[in-house]
Amino acid sequence: MTAQGNAYLLADIGGTNSRLALWPGSGRPIEVKSFRNDDYDSGYAVLDAYLGALGRPDIEGCALAMAGPAEIDSIRLTNRDWHFDRAGVMATLQDGFDGPMAFLNDLMALGYATYAMHPDQTRPLHAGSGFARNGQSFVLACGTGINGSQAVHLNRRVVVASECDIGPTAVPSPVLGRIVEATEGRFDTNVTVEEILSGRGVAHLYSLVTGAPADLTSPQIMARAVPPGTETSDPAARTVALLAELTAWLIHQLNFYYRPADGFYLGGSVFRALVESLAGEGLIQQYETLGHRPLTQHPPLSLITDDLAPLSGLALLASEMAEV
Repeated sequence: MTAQGNAYLLADIGGTNSRLALWPGSGRPIEVKSFRNDDYDSGYAVLDAYLGALGRPDIEGCALAMAGPAEIDSIRLTNRDWHFDRAGVMATLQDGFDGPMAFLNDLMALGYATYAMHPDQTRPLHAGSGFARNGQSFVLACGTGINGSQAVHLNRRVVVASECDIGPTAVPSPVLGRIVEATEGRFDTNVTVEEILSGRGVAHLYSLVTGAPADLTSPQIMARAVPPGTETSDPAARTVALLAELTAWLIHQLNFYYRPADGFYLGGSVFRALVESLAGEGLIQQYETLGHRPLTQHPPLSLITDDLAPLSGLALLASEMAEV
């Protein structure tokens, strides 16, 4: 089916960029296009520009995700005054549109994607240990904030992809002492994971390690990482090593909460930079070590490497909507 036939509209609206595609009834999304949000005054304007560029194809239904809170019939962005609701989308698509419509948080779209991504969209990090598949997966994304989504897969369908706010989680106690020691007591033990592991958190933890305002950006800090086991006095390298250890402990803890035997997936710019840094192997080694603790089973661990992964999840949702 071409873009001119009946298709489902897929939209992943982020804080900086929006990515749109069509699902033609089978296979992977087609007509994938990316838009800079600064060039438009609303999410509806992005939808209109996309459909106009394709000659306004007939749309059978749509699945829309935004980086913000979702409700049954609407969704809004956290860091822009953008929203979608049913009436607004109907008016933007075409006269008389009355097809199925779904509104999701962007992490929910990634939850669906854990059962829809192709091998070229992920990088396996660890094979896991001991878990038999149970129809549950979990994706944890770290960028501006830290959020997650659990997907439950039953009877060949994803029956739920939940929205989970992980940011307010307390720092796991086994790594808390290491951070307090590395920061010479400057670390407030009431600080949440998001305050030291998100995009802004990396620089915050670095400043606590140095005892001075951060003089490096988060990417510059990540670039100073060293391989695990390397002795170093560089505060940036020590910061990244702490973040790798913290991430492994956080995953370990979340595995007990959500039991995602089908796979645990990392997404977002911070996790991708951390895994791909020289300290990334330390995260995997720590995950391996924690998997040998008593009464512990670890699922396979993977990194989501493709920014288009949410569209794969939305395509899976569209296929399920089309069957109803």
